[in-house]
Order: sequence, then C-alpha cells, then structure tokens
Amino acid sequence: MNFDKLIQSEKNTVLGYVVLDGHSIGYLFRWFDVLGFTVLASKITLGGQDQRNSPKMLFAWDMTRVKKATQKDFDFFRVSSKRYL
Repeated sequence: MNFDKLIQSEKNTVLGYVVLDGHSIGYLFRWFDVLGFTVLASKITLGGQDQRNSPKMLFAWDMTRVKKATQKDFDFFRVSSKRYL
C-alpha cells in the first residue's frame, strides 16, 4: 500500500480494510498527517492488538506491516465481511 497516496485522502475517511502483522484486522483512515488503524478483531495469541488500544498511528515505514484484507482474512478473524467488502 502506498502511504503517500493514502495520506492525500480526505481526513477521517475509511481508506480500506487491512490486516496488521497477521494478528489484527481493521481499517485505515487518515488521521491528521498520519494514518490511523482501528482494530475490528485480533488474535491475542498471535500478538494482536486489544480493541481498547485503538486507534493506532501508522507511519510510512509501517506500511510494510499491513496487507489488504481478503475474504479469507475476515473468516480467520471471524468478522462478517458483509459491510466491508
């Protein structure tokens, strides 16, 4: 995912649904001059983020830690993709 392109988006707009480090699924949004990541669900046993510690700031160097969420990811985290994909 291209950080520079995403950071040009309108503030407080959902930019996409992603998986962070393979342990948390959530959505990206522009948060001032950084990206925010809000957790929808995570696997604590894999080092996942607690939803209460959300949102988390992501910087350009963090973009290597995220991948676009797929239907398989939504199934793995037991989140309905009905509203998201």
